Amino acid sequence: MESSTPAALPGTVERFLKEQQVPFSLDSRHADNAGDQVVGQPLRARAIALGDNAGIVLAVLPENRILDITSLGKQLRRDLQPLETARFLEVFSDCDLGCCPPLGRAYDVLTAVDIKLYSSVALTFDSGHRQTLVTVSTPDFQRLVQTVVLGRFSLSPQEPVRAQAEDGVPDMSHLFPARAKQAVKRCETLPPLPETTRELLELATDPNAGARELAGAIEADAAVAARILRYANSSLYGFSGRIADLQSAIARVLGFDVAMGIAVGMCLGKDVRIPPMAPLGLDSYRRHSFYCATLAAQLARQAPTQLSLKPGKAYLAGLLHNLGLLFLGQLFPDQYRLLGRTLVVNPHAAITDVEMALLESTHVQLGLQLLQEWHLPDEIIAAVAHCQEEDYQGEHAGYAHLVALALRLLDDSELLGYRVATAPSAVLTQRLGLDEAQLQFALATVFDHHEALDQLIEIAA
Repeated sequence: MESSTPAALPGTVERFLKEQQVPFSLDSRHADNAGDQVVGQPLRARAIALGDNAGIVLAVLPENRILDITSLGKQLRRDLQPLETARFLEVFSDCDLGCCPPLGRAYDVLTAVDIKLYSSVALTFDSGHRQTLVTVSTPDFQRLVQTVVLGRFSLSPQEPVRAQAEDGVPDMSHLFPARAKQAVKRCETLPPLPETTRELLELATDPNAGARELAGAIEADAAVAARILRYANSSLYGFSGRIADLQSAIARVLGFDVAMGIAVGMCLGKDVRIPPMAPLGLDSYRRHSFYCATLAAQLARQAPTQLSLKPGKAYLAGLLHNLGLLFLGQLFPDQYRLLGRTLVVNPHAAITDVEMALLESTHVQLGLQLLQEWHLPDEIIAAVAHCQEEDYQGEHAGYAHLVALALRLLDDSELLGYRVATAPSAVLTQRLGLDEAQLQFALATVFDHHEALDQLIEIAA
């Protein structure tokens, strides 16, 4: 298989392939259809750079599987962590950041290969530049990597982890859903809801409540009241003039449900303590919550009037859709740290897929249990329960679809550092009666006012 070596191929990789005299072919990433393996087609491999004080390890596995970093660390008897940016750039100096070929020998680092990778006759992998893919036969790939650690350290969402309890991360995957449900009902280790939040949630279920009652509840917390008033005067709403009192801010600018959502969002995280780690720290949680809420409300404004979708309820649904992450981090910090570390090394995987593989439950399920205990409106509960289901057609499906579409659009914007769902779905846009121009308008409205949103996130801290 004769091959050219275009300039896009990193110099280290080009020299190594020539030295090893292994036939290969090149392709462009845009021509590739990533996903499940197609019979007879090369299997896509990916390499993940990890490290510790003993050096660097390249973990190589099928692209459609999840790296179990804890399992690999135990097999190698090493405390492996995602490789820091500076160290990556030093070792893989001619590669794009975060994109390295599975050729440890070329860069003088150890390679660990998951045995699932050898189920195909040929392998395709990143060259080190994102737009260029290399394909070799599986026997030739084995020649390229030669002496490697061969083991089982990848899993699919359908293969929950069954590791033995060891070294600070107790295995409780088989107990996790039941224990989490019991913990929600007892709420023993969650901080008690502040009185302001309790009153807000009661107003959320009161059909007769209005701006006056909501303003009265919010004013009980002077800091929250001041922040909401400040936000109502921000550029995002473009109100001409100055709003000086909370009731006017609710009635004339924000609306009841949006003001309710902002107040609840500010109150909820006050006393919650979760591990301060990327990409699941409290700052990330707030950013995603407020951006999702704002985008869901903008999409509701674009939707046809016959769907009767209220922007305020869409805002509250978007704000609370990932409440379960707070609950998970507060009650189960060891599992939360493991989840965050696994997401960092599996950026292609949806968070719910990783959660099911590690914990046999998801933050969506946990948050839903909590919202049900708090007796929130049915529209909010339906949106949280079904925001990962684009085919859901039950009661209040419109709100579930709004949140689902907002999540998919935010995935494309790479706002979070971890994936929530898949790409925007034609099914969702069709059911919401939206077109591409309306999606882009809603996104532009949100991101053109990102300074106001970031200010809201900052003052909510």
